[in-house]
Amino acid sequence: MFGRLHRSSRAGTWRAATGTLGLAVGAVVCAGCGDTAGPSPAPEPRFDLAFLSDRTAGSDIWLVTSDGSAERRLTTGAGAAFDMRWSPDGSTLAFHGEFDGSCDVYTVREEEGVPTRLTQGAGCNLWPMWSPDGGTLAFISSRDADMGWEVFVMAADGTGQRDVTNSPGSDYLTGWSPDGDHLLFHSDRDGGTDVFVSAHDGGDVRNLTRSPPTDDGFAVWSPTAPRIAFVRQEGSATRILLMSEEGELLRDLSFGTDAWHDVPIWSPDGSRIAFGCEGPDGNREICIADAAGGDTRNLTLHPSNDVDPTWSPDGSHLAFSSDRTGNGDIYVVRADGTGLRRLTTSPAVDDTPVWRPGG
Repeated sequence: MFGRLHRSSRAGTWRAATGTLGLAVGAVVCAGCGDTAGPSPAPEPRFDLAFLSDRTAGSDIWLVTSDGSAERRLTTGAGAAFDMRWSPDGSTLAFHGEFDGSCDVYTVREEEGVPTRLTQGAGCNLWPMWSPDGGTLAFISSRDADMGWEVFVMAADGTGQRDVTNSPGSDYLTGWSPDGDHLLFHSDRDGGTDVFVSAHDGGDVRNLTRSPPTDDGFAVWSPTAPRIAFVRQEGSATRILLMSEEGELLRDLSFGTDAWHDVPIWSPDGSRIAFGCEGPDGNREICIADAAGGDTRNLTLHPSNDVDPTWSPDGSHLAFSSDRTGNGDIYVVRADGTGLRRLTTSPAVDDTPVWRPGG
């Protein structure tokens, strides 16, 4: 589990044909009619979510409104995009793209739709993650074949790239601290896989879990409190655990025992955690746990596969992708499980939604 390099569900069985949705508006000016003019152009809709779709030859980034009333294709061209994340101000997406036989980090502004390549050269560059202030991107790179995967940081424009973990083991980035001073990653440098924290410049490296024979990873900091949620794997089962910043285990938030659990996603106020969980038929569901303990429940409860949860900025809704119609589509549901609505209806694979900050 901890060796995979991106989580996109498009590596699975959700495959289908092609479909697009186009919108066009225009102003009509009455020449020779004095100050009389036709209707003004309709305003551009607010696209609250980005998602990936294989409606065309590759995997492109698309945008959709939170009510599903409008969609727009953001990127074009052969190749595939993965692991998107919005900048804190909601203007730009960072992602890793696999184009021309390379895998590199790119950014694309919504208003432009033209990706800017930030990394290049030997190896792959994956998993870009914005610092809380939006000025820095962290990512992982295999550019040094003797070092395995390493965590790098760079300015948001791609300058100043530097290795901040610099270890002979493989290090996999999982997130920033809320103040932007530290990075979380999991690594096999001490034998098993453990959760580590370091200063953003690579100093003060600490192993937080030290828990052989289990494997620990995919750690994510609470946005509001000194707590970290992470995944622990024991045999074929995984659990969602909560620990302090010093590595003290606080509680188990898992949905049942001897089951599958996926990457934790904190709500914006830090009170709840969404994650993938195993349904009664072995299918994939979306679960929510109260971070204070006591309440962990299955939110989607459907025999198909529901994956990739992402919170709305106000914490009232979650978006996710599901194959309940036979292919991948994007859905939104209230955090209490009511009000389910389908946002995309293309026969292609739509997945991996990411809610825009402030959307």
